Amino acid sequence: ISLMAVPTYSSVLTFNSQTFCHRTDNCLDSPFFYEALQLNISMDGNYTFLCNSSMDTYGYLYNNTFDPVYPTMNILAIDDDSGGNYQFMFSMFLQTLSQYILVATTYNKNITGPFTITAHGLAPVGFTRINISSKSSMYFREFL
Repeated sequence: ISLMAVPTYSSVLTFNSQTFCHRTDNCLDSPFFYEALQLNISMDGNYTFLCNSSMDTYGYLYNNTFDPVYPTMNILAIDDDSGGNYQFMFSMFLQTLSQYILVATTYNKNITGPFTITAHGLAPVGFTRINISSKSSMYFREFL
């Protein structure tokens, strides 16, 4: 029996984290902090991503691009509490030839704290933190 290590990503949302507005809230008074992660999928299949935190987390899964100015564009999934205990969870079929971005944020504004995302699937998943300019979208392109 071979045991595969379960890939995890751990980080902390801080007052220096990137910010955006989600859930159609007015964010002029305070922001939502977030981290954007490129998911590196090495084998087509069903994958589950579960967040664990003391914060009430909220997650987005995007196909190809994430633009914090237009957070509803290219959404594959949105989740608030499917993971139980106020944690987001996604379960879906992902493909190696597609690009995915997971955005981890919080349900409430101006919240900071640690979080861990665990990936379960047919093969290990790589997490790459990406910084997204508020002036432009983050686009992934195939270079032939």
